[in-house]
Amino acid sequence: MKTQNKDVNFEINLLPVISLLAVCISFLLLTTVWIHIGTLDVKQALGEATEQEKAEEHPALWVTFEQSGDLILQMKNVKDKSLAKAVRFAKPQSDQWKTLENYTASLRDRLPEVKMALVFPDRKTPYNSLIKTLDVLKKSEFSDLGIAPL
Repeated sequence: MKTQNKDVNFEINLLPVISLLAVCISFLLLTTVWIHIGTLDVKQALGEATEQEKAEEHPALWVTFEQSGDLILQMKNVKDKSLAKAVRFAKPQSDQWKTLENYTASLRDRLPEVKMALVFPDRKTPYNSLIKTLDVLKKSEFSDLGIAPL
Protein backbone atom coordinates (compact mmCIF):
# COMPACT_ATOMS: atom_id res chain seq x y z
CA MET A 1 0.00 0.00 0.00
CA LYS A 2 1.03 3.39 -0.80
CA THR A 3 0.52 6.15 1.74
CA GLN A 4 -0.26 9.57 0.50
CA ASN A 5 1.86 12.41 1.69
CA LYS A 6 -0.37 15.15 2.98
CA ASP A 7 0.71 18.71 3.19
CA VAL A 8 2.05 19.30 6.68
CA ASN A 9 1.51 23.05 6.50
CA PHE A 10 -2.03 24.15 7.29
CA GLU A 11 -3.74 27.26 8.60
CA ILE A 12 -5.69 27.65 11.81
CA ASN A 13 -8.23 30.42 12.07
CA LEU A 14 -7.35 32.15 15.35
CA LEU A 15 -10.01 34.84 15.13
CA PRO A 16 -12.68 32.84 17.08
CA VAL A 17 -10.11 31.94 19.78
CA ILE A 18 -9.12 35.60 20.21
CA SER A 19 -12.79 36.65 20.38
CA LEU A 20 -13.52 34.03 23.03
CA LEU A 21 -10.45 35.11 25.00
CA ALA A 22 -11.56 38.77 24.91
CA VAL A 23 -15.01 37.81 26.25
CA CYS A 24 -13.46 35.72 29.05
CA ILE A 25 -11.11 38.54 30.08
CA SER A 26 -13.88 41.13 30.20
CA PHE A 27 -16.08 38.73 32.24
CA LEU A 28 -13.19 38.15 34.65
CA LEU A 29 -12.63 41.90 35.10
CA LEU A 30 -16.31 42.54 35.81
CA THR A 31 -16.73 39.70 38.32
CA THR A 32 -13.67 40.68 40.37
CA VAL A 33 -15.34 44.03 41.09
CA TRP A 34 -18.52 42.22 42.23
CA ILE A 35 -16.55 39.93 44.53
CA HIS A 36 -14.79 42.91 46.12
CA ILE A 37 -18.08 44.72 46.76
CA GLY A 38 -19.78 41.60 48.15
CA THR A 39 -17.23 40.81 50.87
CA LEU A 40 -17.73 41.40 54.58
CA ASP A 41 -14.83 41.68 56.98
CA VAL A 42 -15.42 39.58 60.09
CA LYS A 43 -13.21 38.30 62.84
CA GLN A 44 -13.51 35.17 64.88
CA ALA A 45 -14.85 35.83 68.37
CA LEU A 46 -13.68 32.58 69.95
CA GLY A 47 -10.73 30.39 69.17
CA GLU A 48 -7.02 30.84 68.82
CA ALA A 49 -5.63 34.20 69.82
CA THR A 50 -2.21 35.72 69.56
CA GLU A 51 0.11 35.76 72.55
CA GLN A 52 -0.63 39.43 73.25
CA GLU A 53 -4.41 38.86 73.20
CA LYS A 54 -4.02 35.87 75.52
CA ALA A 55 -2.09 37.99 78.01
CA GLU A 56 -4.78 40.66 78.16
CA GLU A 57 -8.22 39.09 78.33
CA HIS A 58 -10.93 41.64 77.92
CA PRO A 59 -14.09 41.59 80.04
CA ALA A 60 -17.12 40.21 78.24
CA LEU A 61 -20.77 39.55 78.91
CA TRP A 62 -21.84 35.95 78.24
CA VAL A 63 -25.52 35.44 77.52
CA THR A 64 -26.57 31.79 77.64
CA PHE A 65 -29.95 30.48 76.54
CA GLU A 66 -31.06 27.42 78.46
CA GLN A 67 -33.28 24.69 77.08
CA SER A 68 -36.19 26.02 79.16
CA GLY A 69 -35.86 29.41 77.46
CA ASP A 70 -34.35 31.20 80.46
CA LEU A 71 -31.43 33.57 79.99
CA ILE A 72 -28.30 33.51 82.12
CA LEU A 73 -26.09 36.60 82.03
CA GLN A 74 -22.59 36.40 83.43
CA MET A 75 -19.60 38.70 83.25
CA LYS A 76 -16.26 37.06 82.44
CA ASN A 77 -12.75 38.41 83.09
CA VAL A 78 -13.81 41.13 85.54
CA LYS A 79 -11.96 42.09 88.70
CA ASP A 80 -15.10 42.82 90.73
CA LYS A 81 -16.38 39.41 91.83
CA SER A 82 -19.86 40.80 92.57
CA LEU A 83 -20.25 41.48 88.84
CA ALA A 84 -19.04 37.98 87.91
CA LYS A 85 -22.07 36.39 89.58
CA ALA A 86 -24.55 34.89 87.11
CA VAL A 87 -27.97 36.52 86.80
CA ARG A 88 -30.95 34.48 85.60
CA PHE A 89 -33.84 35.95 83.65
CA ALA A 90 -37.01 33.94 83.23
CA LYS A 91 -38.05 33.08 79.69
CA PRO A 92 -38.10 36.52 78.06
CA GLN A 93 -41.49 37.89 77.09
CA SER A 94 -42.59 41.36 76.09
CA ASP A 95 -42.31 42.98 79.55
CA GLN A 96 -39.15 41.08 80.48
CA TRP A 97 -37.19 42.45 77.50
CA LYS A 98 -37.39 45.86 79.14
CA THR A 99 -35.95 44.39 82.35
CA LEU A 100 -33.10 42.83 80.37
CA GLU A 101 -32.52 46.14 78.60
CA ASN A 102 -32.35 48.00 81.93
CA TYR A 103 -29.96 45.41 83.39
CA THR A 104 -27.54 45.55 80.43
CA ALA A 105 -27.66 49.37 80.39
CA SER A 106 -26.81 49.50 84.12
CA LEU A 107 -24.03 46.98 83.54
CA ARG A 108 -22.56 49.21 80.82
CA ASP A 109 -22.80 52.21 83.18
CA ARG A 110 -20.85 50.32 85.86
CA LEU A 111 -18.28 48.92 83.41
CA PRO A 112 -17.95 51.28 80.44
CA GLU A 113 -14.87 49.42 79.13
CA VAL A 114 -16.93 46.30 78.36
CA LYS A 115 -17.62 46.19 74.64
CA MET A 116 -17.94 42.47 73.97
CA ALA A 117 -20.99 40.26 74.44
CA LEU A 118 -21.18 36.61 73.42
CA VAL A 119 -24.49 34.83 72.98
CA PHE A 120 -24.68 31.06 73.44
CA PRO A 121 -28.01 29.84 72.05
CA ASP A 122 -29.52 26.45 72.74
CA ARG A 123 -30.62 24.14 69.97
CA LYS A 124 -34.26 25.00 70.71
CA THR A 125 -33.80 28.76 71.10
CA PRO A 126 -36.40 30.62 69.03
CA TYR A 127 -34.86 32.79 66.34
CA ASN A 128 -36.86 35.87 67.36
CA SER A 129 -35.56 35.59 70.97
CA LEU A 130 -31.99 35.44 69.70
CA ILE A 131 -32.45 38.48 67.46
CA LYS A 132 -34.25 40.43 70.20
CA THR A 133 -31.38 39.66 72.60
CA LEU A 134 -28.86 40.96 70.06
CA ASP A 135 -31.00 44.09 69.61
CA VAL A 136 -31.06 44.71 73.36
CA LEU A 137 -27.27 44.28 73.55
CA LYS A 138 -26.74 46.59 70.59
CA LYS A 139 -29.03 49.19 72.19
CA SER A 140 -26.94 48.94 75.37
CA GLU A 141 -23.87 49.88 73.29
CA PHE A 142 -22.10 46.52 73.17
CA SER A 143 -20.14 46.97 69.95
CA ASP A 144 -18.54 43.51 69.62
CA LEU A 145 -21.35 40.96 69.48
CA GLY A 146 -20.82 37.29 68.77
CA ILE A 147 -22.92 34.18 68.51
CA ALA A 148 -21.32 30.90 69.51
CA PRO A 149 -22.01 27.94 67.22
CA LEU A 150 -24.25 25.22 68.54
